[in-house]
Amino acid sequence: MQLGGRGNWAAMQIFRNASKNDQKNAKGQLASLRIVKSLVEITLSRSAADYILDELNVTTFIKTLEQAKYGMDEDFMGTLNANEIIGMPGGFTLQFTPFGTKARNAEAVNGGIIHAFLE
Repeated sequence: MQLGGRGNWAAMQIFRNASKNDQKNAKGQLASLRIVKSLVEITLSRSAADYILDELNVTTFIKTLEQAKYGMDEDFMGTLNANEIIGMPGGFTLQFTPFGTKARNAEAVNGGIIHAFLE
């Protein structure tokens, strides 16, 4: 899922440092957030929590997610973690994950490394 025009960095104003809110993709267009579903229960490192509080302004992002009928709680942290352009400490990339791929039966092993069976 993409947020389209309302989901670009300039519209979301997700960074407190305004100069980071006009990041562009490889085509020279304003980058968009790719919405990622995740578990409601999460564990964050202290550096990730500090990053959210000190570097990000998630107010507009949350308000946009809340316009959906349901699922905001499942989309928030997964999206912050998965969009590597946000730079979340301990985050990950979706670069090698095909769009629309679902992970089932995921399990954490060896220090939180996630093993998932993709469909």
